[in-house]
Amino acid sequence: MPLSSRYRAKSEGNIKYDNTVVVSIIEHAVGEVPDVFVVEPKGIAMNIVDKKVSVSANIIVGAKCRCTMVAFAVQENIKQALENMTEFTADKINVNIVGVELDMAKGEKGEVAQ
Repeated sequence: MPLSSRYRAKSEGNIKYDNTVVVSIIEHAVGEVPDVFVVEPKGIAMNIVDKKVSVSANIIVGAKCRCTMVAFAVQENIKQALENMTEFTADKINVNIVGVELDMAKGEKGEVAQ
């Protein structure tokens, strides 16, 4: 469906997203979830087919969190971010908990590794 602009121009072109943009959106979505301390470097893998995105995210969580609840929140955040910020829909979102941060208390906000 073409979008109209305030200049009354016809928009009939395509929008293309570089993979780094989509990965950045996913990293930001993961980083917003409490008890997620690190997205492993190179820990986001994604594949786009027919405007459907499959994601695999490797995360480190806090020691006192409920891992299943954190993983579900990560999945939901990724889905919402992709569907709100792009024209893509989420297909599969796999969350792999690859570590537990023992030095951080529950509820502290972690950082996304670059």
